[in-house]
Amino acid sequence: MAKKHTRRLGVALTERSVRLVEVQGQGASAKPGKSSIMVADVAALFKDPAAFGRLLREHLTQEGYTAKHAAVGLCSRWVLPRVMSVVKADDDATAGIVRLRIEQDFAGGQSDLVFDYQEAPDADGKRSLLLIGVPARRIDKIKEAFAAAGLSVVSLGSTALDLAASTGDGLSVVLEGDGAAVVRRAGGKTANIAAVPCDPERLSTDAAERDRLAAGALRAATTALGWTSGAGAGVQLIDTASLDEPTRSATADVISQRLDLCTAQQADAALEAALAHARSGAINLVDSKLAVRPARRMPGYAKWVARAAVLLVLVGGVVGYLWVDANKTLDDMQTEYDTIEASAERLALVRQDTKAATGWFDNRPPLLDCLLELTHTFPTRGRIWVTGLTLDENASGVLNCRADDEETMWRYLRAMKDSEALTDVVLRQQNTAGRSDADLVFEVTFTYRPASGEQH
Repeated sequence: MAKKHTRRLGVALTERSVRLVEVQGQGASAKPGKSSIMVADVAALFKDPAAFGRLLREHLTQEGYTAKHAAVGLCSRWVLPRVMSVVKADDDATAGIVRLRIEQDFAGGQSDLVFDYQEAPDADGKRSLLLIGVPARRIDKIKEAFAAAGLSVVSLGSTALDLAASTGDGLSVVLEGDGAAVVRRAGGKTANIAAVPCDPERLSTDAAERDRLAAGALRAATTALGWTSGAGAGVQLIDTASLDEPTRSATADVISQRLDLCTAQQADAALEAALAHARSGAINLVDSKLAVRPARRMPGYAKWVARAAVLLVLVGGVVGYLWVDANKTLDDMQTEYDTIEASAERLALVRQDTKAATGWFDNRPPLLDCLLELTHTFPTRGRIWVTGLTLDENASGVLNCRADDEETMWRYLRAMKDSEALTDVVLRQQNTAGRSDADLVFEVTFTYRPASGEQH
């Protein structure tokens, strides 16, 4: 597990801002200090981490921060949640089971996505885990950007989950700087999380945006989270977007009309990210419970002690053999043989499972990596969907899409051109469609050229 640094910088990242708070101490004794908000295009971090790091370092210097270790929380748009049921086992066995399931369920496995898990409410007598995944390349770029700012990332999790950990059972609608998330808790554990489209900056002036948030929260709660109205647990609105009190109350009223009666409160997302660093069960993608731990090396003096102990046992065994009945010695040897034979059978089963999982790395066709790369380029705002996809053996493709507006179309094209693995991206056709010609139908050609380290 990561070290619990006594002074750290809590950071909450959204697409529009970086919220920071400096914290001294651990747990209940932790005391927050100075805090600030850096308004910036945080999505630029993934294109040029070094430049973003320099911008963050200037802000840290200007505000007078001194902490060198950062506990970072990510907005809900950047994380992939998955609930998984597993048999009850110890931590090492559980980690092995989850790693195999990830290799089976995700094309790239843990080479493309980094996962960590926390306990979820048991279902049907089985142990449930809430997994959170983030693309590995995004984590690398976040660490690179923070290193350029003079910070070491010791914890990386989900802001909404960190906030929900301090709430009771029920439903929480968490307002972030660029969207919202719905979190359901039951039995003192977080059951699941889902992102909800929302623009918090418009909530104060646009009643339709409040209705859109409430409708999206209801849809996510009932379909993705399995929440039912009137279950006895409350619904609360957690505001981390710094709304004014009238806007916060008006938003809670609209949510109460769609869901159950809703209470509202304001919370510091950066502070919750910093406090989550000390929780043993919290999500931490830079020190995942699924990471394969290297075997501990025995210190030099311990080796000598072990050798001496072995020698003493051998001498005692020889002396004992002279005094103990031969039949007793044979019985002991038979018992030891039976133990070794059982261990050998278990080892054979582990080797068989490992051999089955190896095929996911040796035989995975590159076209699956191309499909994964295309999904990574889809924008988080606007409505767009694929109507047709053609890929040939030379990794050249034709993508047919349909979008609500031209802005969404161009946002997707820019994302494809920014991808390091997609080249020769060209817009071939563009037409309107639908009864009112409100939709855009367009065709894009491209070539998939993965980096040399990703070739299979």
